[in-house]
Amino acid sequence: MMPRLEPPVVALVGIDGSGKSTVLSLIGDRVPTCVTLSSMRNHDVADAPLRDLSEALDRLRTKAHSLNSSRLVLATMFLQMCMFGPTERFFSGATSPAFVLADRHPVVDAAVHLPTFKKIIDSDEAHNSTPDLRTVLGPKDAKLVVRWLEAQGRRLGEAWSIDDLCEYLLSLTSIPDSVLLENLAVMLQTPLPQLIIWLDIDIDVATDRLAGRSGLREIHESRNHLTRIRARYQYVLNTLPPEVQVFPIAVDERSPDQVADSIMTAVTERQSHVLAGVSAE
Repeated sequence: MMPRLEPPVVALVGIDGSGKSTVLSLIGDRVPTCVTLSSMRNHDVADAPLRDLSEALDRLRTKAHSLNSSRLVLATMFLQMCMFGPTERFFSGATSPAFVLADRHPVVDAAVHLPTFKKIIDSDEAHNSTPDLRTVLGPKDAKLVVRWLEAQGRRLGEAWSIDDLCEYLLSLTSIPDSVLLENLAVMLQTPLPQLIIWLDIDIDVATDRLAGRSGLREIHESRNHLTRIRARYQYVLNTLPPEVQVFPIAVDERSPDQVADSIMTAVTERQSHVLAGVSAE
């Protein structure tokens, strides 16, 4: 009997408007033996643990954007990302999927977005206020969020408030990227994925797509910030260790089905390569 291989984690990354959620849904429908996860919205995944907490954090993030509080957005995004590692291990152990497909990846996306949030916060005093959680959330949501914040602090030997967490995250922008990635993997309890699919899109196309969406625009979704984030993706993806495969796809003129086809080709080729290596051993 061949030893059971851990399911590979495949991460879809790219700026907002690149079509990650659409393609994730398409592949989830095509491949029932894979698990599709969201790095930011745990409650979008059927049977995922920590659903009440995920919904509370999602409401907090929406409120933070409406209040124009980048510090609260940053801290909330980190707390959302802390759910990915435990959730991925839960599904990998419980369902033995062919692979795990994630909308974003906590380590990669934290490394990408941190410098942009620091620039936003440093450039405008209006972004420096952090409201009290009890004033922006109901009692039940506030209790869930505070418990999760305290739990993550204990895990890392810290006693954090939201402000403390934000300051700690901003301080990470001063360290080299290789060390940053290592620190984030520890903080977020998840290693880098085995395969990263970069959905690269023209900034104008992305901004047009975002303009057509209903609901609140997020703080970092301006054209200037998206340009900066796209450049940061390119930089971070070029500095990853060699065992992490990066597969870029230009999505501007491709349909979601065509993008999904390209992703499945990349996943199949990677799995064939891994199995060939196991057989050779």
